[in-house]
Amino acid sequence: MVRDLHPWLKVIILVGYLAGLGLLTIMGSDAELNMAFTPGYILVLKILQVIGVVLLFIMPSLLFSYLFTAHKLKYPQFHVPPRLSQFILGAIAFLAALPFIAWMDELNKSMTLPEALAGVEGWMRKSEESLKQVTEAFLADTSAGGMILNLFVIAFMAAVSEELFFRGVLQKAFTEATRNIHIAVWVSAILFSAFHMQFFGFFPRMIMGVALGYLFAWSGSLWVPVFAHFVNNGTAVVLSWMVNNKMIAEDPSVLADGESGFLPGMASLAVTIALMLLVYKLRPQPADIDVGTKL
Repeated sequence: MVRDLHPWLKVIILVGYLAGLGLLTIMGSDAELNMAFTPGYILVLKILQVIGVVLLFIMPSLLFSYLFTAHKLKYPQFHVPPRLSQFILGAIAFLAALPFIAWMDELNKSMTLPEALAGVEGWMRKSEESLKQVTEAFLADTSAGGMILNLFVIAFMAAVSEELFFRGVLQKAFTEATRNIHIAVWVSAILFSAFHMQFFGFFPRMIMGVALGYLFAWSGSLWVPVFAHFVNNGTAVVLSWMVNNKMIAEDPSVLADGESGFLPGMASLAVTIALMLLVYKLRPQPADIDVGTKL
């Protein structure tokens, strides 16, 4: 049994695995457009979603940690208890970032590729529409039970599985290989956003990945980004449920595009940065958590 692989071998294994998953996702991305979104079919999709993240993200992350690292199952740092202050500040920072993310999303959606790449852009938009249809079908259930199930599938399972893989093992491996937290955070965030195959939401999701990465690096506990990720996704689930039940007129996180969303977006960014800096100030000392890096 391998005790501890060279850091760059860890990176190669993880990036290669992610590339394989991405290729399979691209190959199957067109099938969902032709499906009838009946309640029974949606329930099956949700069950498959849970099984999928367990088999494709959670189990491989744990096996990778156990087989290829010296720290075994402690490698992703989910055994490290989070500081309550960082736990709460990270979640509030993500709530504060909603207007900025919404504004960036509008800008990203307005982007177009050169005429020579019209075919590529068409494929990207088709893939985006497929994923959008599935997401809307997931969120269409107006029952309380449906909302709870969506919180489990879309918020909790997504947060645990994605943070375990992208922050707990992938970012950790990049950190060991590069000896630089910032490179590890940004590269992992780029891969995190690219894997979602939502090209016209790439930049806001990348920024979210960066924030999650720094929460992990500065707190030393995987539970801090997991909770922030859960709050972000859970907020979208609850707001969509409220809109569908006509409890509110529209999702209040959605801002108008262009200049009308610029000032709220910048104010949101300023508050988010201030909260993230507080998380940084509350970080444990390097001797407390071994992440193999220098700040």
